[in-house]
Amino acid sequence: MYALIVFELVVMVLSISLHDCAQAWAANRLGDPTARMMGRLTMNPVRHFDLLGTLIWPVSLHLPQPAHPRLGQAHHLHPRNFRTPPATR
Repeated sequence: MYALIVFELVVMVLSISLHDCAQAWAANRLGDPTARMMGRLTMNPVRHFDLLGTLIWPVSLHLPQPAHPRLGQAHHLHPRNFRTPPATR
C-alpha cells in the first residue's frame, strides 16, 4: 500500500517537472526567453512546484469529489518575444 503511494508521488513529481520543463523549452525555442530567465529550463522539481498546489493535492484526493488544483507554477509568456507572431483569425 505504501509502496504504491510512494510510486505515485514519484511519478507525479517527475511528470510535472518534465511537462513544465518541456513548456519552457518550447517557449525558449520559439524565441521567448522569459522561462529561461526565470530558471525554468531545468528538471529540478523545486523550480516548478507551486507550494499551495503541492500541499492541497494530497488532501483533495481524500474528498468525496476530488478537486484538481494546478500543481505546477504558471508559466509566464510574452507573445511579443516570439520570433514569428501567431497567425490571427
